[in-house]
Parts: sequence; structure tokens; C-alpha cells
Amino acid sequence: MTESGKEMSTTARCRKPHTRSRDGCLTCRKRRVRCDGGQPICTKCTKSRRTCEYSSDLPLRDRRAEWLPGEHQPWTVDTQIALNPGSPMTNSMDPFDCLGLDMSYKSRQLLHYFRYAKGCTDMLSNTTGKDPFSLLSIHPDTLRDTLLVAGLHYAWTVGDIHTYQSTLLFHKVATIRILNKWLHNINQPGLMTFVRHVSILCFVEGCHGNVAAAETHLKGLVNAVDLLSPSDSIFPSTLSVGEELANRYLIFTHYSFQGFKARIVSSAALQKIFTQENVAEFSDFLSLVYDWREQRIGNLDKRLGAMRMMPFFFAVLPPDAKFYDVDASAMVECLKSLTATILFTSDDNTTYDPSWEWIEGSESRLLYETVKAHFTSLSEDDNLQDYAPETPRLTTSWSSMCVATSLYLHSALGIWYAGESLEPCMFRRFLSILMRDVDRNVHQIRSPGLSDLWFWKTFLGAYSIAKLRPCSLQKEVAAGLSSTINSLSDICAIMSQAQIIPHIHLLCLDQQCGIAFEEASQQLELGSTSQVSILNCELTGVPSTVQFDTIVSPANSYGQLDGGFDDAISLAFSPGDDYMALTRAAQEQLYDEWRGFAPPGTCTIVRIPERFRQRSMNVWGTKFLALCPTMRVPMDVRWDREIVYDAVWSLLCAIDKHNRTASDNDKISRILMTPMATGTGLVTPERWAEQTVLAMKHFREAVENPQKWSAMEWPDIFDVGDDIEDTWNYDDEDNRTPEYQVHGQ
Repeated sequence: MTESGKEMSTTARCRKPHTRSRDGCLTCRKRRVRCDGGQPICTKCTKSRRTCEYSSDLPLRDRRAEWLPGEHQPWTVDTQIALNPGSPMTNSMDPFDCLGLDMSYKSRQLLHYFRYAKGCTDMLSNTTGKDPFSLLSIHPDTLRDTLLVAGLHYAWTVGDIHTYQSTLLFHKVATIRILNKWLHNINQPGLMTFVRHVSILCFVEGCHGNVAAAETHLKGLVNAVDLLSPSDSIFPSTLSVGEELANRYLIFTHYSFQGFKARIVSSAALQKIFTQENVAEFSDFLSLVYDWREQRIGNLDKRLGAMRMMPFFFAVLPPDAKFYDVDASAMVECLKSLTATILFTSDDNTTYDPSWEWIEGSESRLLYETVKAHFTSLSEDDNLQDYAPETPRLTTSWSSMCVATSLYLHSALGIWYAGESLEPCMFRRFLSILMRDVDRNVHQIRSPGLSDLWFWKTFLGAYSIAKLRPCSLQKEVAAGLSSTINSLSDICAIMSQAQIIPHIHLLCLDQQCGIAFEEASQQLELGSTSQVSILNCELTGVPSTVQFDTIVSPANSYGQLDGGFDDAISLAFSPGDDYMALTRAAQEQLYDEWRGFAPPGTCTIVRIPERFRQRSMNVWGTKFLALCPTMRVPMDVRWDREIVYDAVWSLLCAIDKHNRTASDNDKISRILMTPMATGTGLVTPERWAEQTVLAMKHFREAVENPQKWSAMEWPDIFDVGDDIEDTWNYDDEDNRTPEYQVHGQ
């Protein structure tokens, strides 16, 4: 091979580099030649004498809007089978529309506001264990109710009615359409959804100033709940979760509506803007509410907090939901504040607008605590979170507590209904709920920590029945009242037994006795049923405001009232000119019952002659003298290790026997006594305190457990004896001297 051939085989052929013409004419593009883009005719087309054409330029958005290959519609849809324009399938498929509800008219913005608005959702987060708002988005009906409340919350908070007015109207109309559709066939499923929607509409309409519409919704709600949980028949002892929820929705909606009407009645400014049709211009009403909120009138922030929790109140519960009792302490405190405010203003002639009970804000706090208690009832653990051992728990069901609150606001305080009676259907349901709870918890009625609450609830039921009876009642309501009254009377009778131990004013001149009594009460768990007031003064230092029916004498067995505390009794209750008059009256009674000698440890009740009152220093309304001798004559009684227990037991038995036959005006309910046998008797304050408390505790147990104490067996007898013997062991007995003087013989 030649040398030139070698060079040809080793030299690589390279393609001439060039760039693509992006602005060339269509003719050059088809020929696949480079075009210089000359306008109006390029150089290539000029030389080759060809037609030069350019395509028209389109904006980028228009070029993207053109149909791409495969996007052209391959067929046409027959107009007869086209979708209904009202169908949700005709709406644009927005990838962010994932809430199952048409979120038009700023619905997303409103939901975002409500999600992050200042409120009280910490407790809700603890209850559910997750973001509470995620539960609302699952159910479209709940989400729609949330948006209705959110629009109202925004208007009340900001004072603006225009920003979300269209949003509120859109969802309100949609809700009404759902209700009307269900009303065409009430036998179809969805009654609970109907109840929720009507409850929300009643609340929203009322807070928008349309009281007439709210009242119409409330009447419809009563009928709907009656379909789900009838009250005209025998009310069942237990309710399903759905029935309990329906009753709660009705109770809360009724409470909110009546509270709103009561505010209107109490305010001249509100009455001025409401027409005769019970409708107010929302802008005027909102302006007044916003001004009150800025002036911190009525604690409206608490009301907004309750409003913020309302969507969760009406949310759909899981199938395994269960209701537990709640601690009603916070609700009771609100009622106490409201009652004190009304009593304070009853003597005040100053006119306030609104009334002072609404300015003070207890009613708004009560509304907030009512809603909050509903959520604590959904979990047993939530009722123990804020519980402190030293704080008494007022355990009750949510429904019965709310019913009692409603009856109290209507019948006792009279701030609801403007003095009118409750609707018979609502009153019947209230009584049924109250009595079902009483029957379910009858074992707790005599509990020391709950007896006052149960008495209050049952008394409210009986009082409300008595107050309603003079009004015109429907026959079917009157037929069921008699059995309810009898049931409440039985409960109240049990309560009177639970309070069998009278109120005791304990006169302790030496503070050591008072300290010993308090320690013994805690150690032996006496409880709150027995009320004891300790007075560290002499008898002459007891103010006249302290009233007591009976004064206890730790006298000798012969009724000689002239030494120690008996001397003070004779000076106070005998006529000023006859020191021995009370002694003669006492000895006369002792002879009639004991032939003049009352054994130590017994009790004899002596009526103080009425003729003594005008001539004595009796300013305490005292009618009786209880002779409880702890010694035959003044002497050391440390040898009798149970004398105090015997004397206190006899005292309680004598009072109980007296009250069973006495008239209401003659019963003994308050007594004054001293530490027995701690003076001349030389009994230590510790032994006296423990035996006094133990006798009171045993006596209360005997009243509450007649089956046991009326047929005592030896094991029970020895148990009681062991309790008494535990009070004997005090080593300091021998160190006491007669010079150690304490009130008492």
C-alpha cells in the first residue's frame, strides 16, 4: 500500500457543526436546510425562488392551551344523557377539594380562621388524642355545621357581618334543603343528622337576632327528639348512645335559647332593637354585642369559648362511645356566684343595662363549663385529671345536672321564661331524666360527699312540680305527676334520715379541745354530713346570731345546775330573779322519768318553760335543755373509760326520738354542747374527742343500716366494741389534776 493510502485510512471524516434555526420559515424547515430568518422572505427562498411562509406567533399560555395529541374528544355526549347541572359531578375536579363538601364562597378561608382562632381546644386535643379538627372533616354534615358556627364566631369576635355573610347564607340554605328533603319521608335513616342540623340552626338563628326562627327550630327539635326517644311512655332505665346524645342536644339547645331570651328581657337596649316579631337587625344586634365585649360586660369571651367547642359537641361519635359521670363542682360554683349576684341586686334599686346578673358573667361561665363537662363525660380518665384528693367531687350524670340547672334557673331564680311555666313536653322530659338518674344512683344519696347535691336535685324536682301544678296542664302530664311526686317524697325522706345528726355548736374554751376534735374527725372519717362549728369562747360570748334549739348540760345525775358549765346555764336561762328555777324544772322532769336519779351516760330532754324567756338572757332561741350526766356527783370519772361515748350516744338517741313525734316548729336541729367530762371528770381532750366522734359515726351508721343494727351478730358487736376500746389508750390520764379546768363537768 502506498504512503498516501495510509494517510487516507487514518484520517476520520468529521461533520460540519451547525445550530438549528428556531426562527426559520416553514419552507426551509420542510427542506431541512438552515434558514437565516430573513423577513419577509429569507435568503434561501430568494435564491431558489420558492414561496417563503412563516407561522404566526402564539403566547405561551395559548400554546399550552392547545389540544395535544390524544386529548381531542373522540366522541360526543348525547344531550339526553348529560349530567344534571345541579349534580356535584358537574363541578370542576379541584385536587384540593378533598373535604367532601362544596367549599364555595370563602369556605376554606372561614374554616382556616376557625381552626386557628383563639379558643379553647387544648382540652379537646387531650380528649381525642389527635387534632380535633381532623374529626370534623370526615363527615360532611359535621363540617357544614362547623362552618355555620365559624361564621357566627367570626362575626361576634370581629364585629364584621359582610366578610363571610355569603358563606354563612350558602351553608344555611344547604342545611335547610337537607332538612326539607328528610321531612318528605321521616321514616328514612338520618334522624340524628336531622337533630344535629336543627340544633345548630336554632343556635345560629338566635345568635343572629332571629328569635322567632330559633323558637320554630326548637319546637321542631322537640318533636324530632321525641321520635328518637319518646317521653310520653315509660322512660327506660338505660338509654342507647344515640338516645342519650339526642337528649343532650335538646337540653343544651333549650338552655342556650332560654338564656338568650332571658338576656333580651333583662336589657332595655336589646328590647329596643328587637321588633314585635322577635327579630332584630343583625348589624344593630352585633354592634351592641361587640360593644359589650369590648367593655368586658357579661364575660362574652367565655361564651365565645363555648361557641368554639360547639362543633365538637355535635360531632359524630365513634360506635364504641360511652358516657361517664362528670364532676359538677365547677357548674355548682357558677350557680353559687349567680345566686349571690341576684341576692345582692335584689336590695339594690340601681338600674343596670343589662341586668347585673348578666354583667357579672356567671351565666357565660356556666355555659362554658356545661359544654366542657360534656367532653369530660366521654372519657373516664378525663374526670380524674384535675382531681385533687382534698377537693370533694360532686359526681353526677351530665344530663341530670343540666336538667337541675335549668329547673333552678326557671323555678328557683326565676330568670327564665319571665315567670311563665315550662312547656309540658319539656318539663315531662326533664323530670324523666332527673328521676332516672336518681333511681340509678339511689345508693349514693346517703353518701357524705354527695348527699347535699342529691337533696338539691330532688328538691328542685319536687318544687318545680308544685310550682307547675296551679298552671293549666294537659291531662297526660297531670297523670304522670303524682307518681313522680311520691318518688321524690320518698327520696327526700331518705335525705332527712341522712341529716339525722343535728348541727352542733361546740363550745371549747380551751383550743386544745377544738384541735383534738378536728384531728379525731379526720382520723375516724366522720364526713361532711355531721356539721360541727367550734366556738372558742364562754357562753356569754356566743353572739345572738348563733341560734340553737337545745343546750347540753354534762350535769350530775340529780339535775343540780349550780357548778361549772351548769352554773353558766342557770345564769343564762333561769329568770334573773330566780337562779334555781331551771334546776327545779329539770329535777321535776328527772323524777317523772327516773324517779329523781338519771344514771350517768343517759340523756333527758327538758323543755325550758316559755315563761322564763322574757325574764332570762336567752337570746339564742333555745327551747330545750338536754341533761347528759357524765358522773353521779362531781368526781373523777377516768375509771369509766366509755362515759363520753355513752353520753353522746344517748344524746343523739333522745334527739332522734323527740324529732320523730315533734312538729316541724318543735324539732331539734341545732344544739350547743361543751367537751364532756373534761373538767372535774379529768377526761383528756383526746379521749373525749375520739369518743364523741365515734358515737356520732356509729349512730349515723345505725340509721343508714337498720338491717344490720337491728339484728347485730357477735362479730359485728365485737367490731363495734373494738372501735370503742381503741379510744381508751391514753397514758397522760394519770397526769391530769383537778386544777386543769375545761368547759364541762
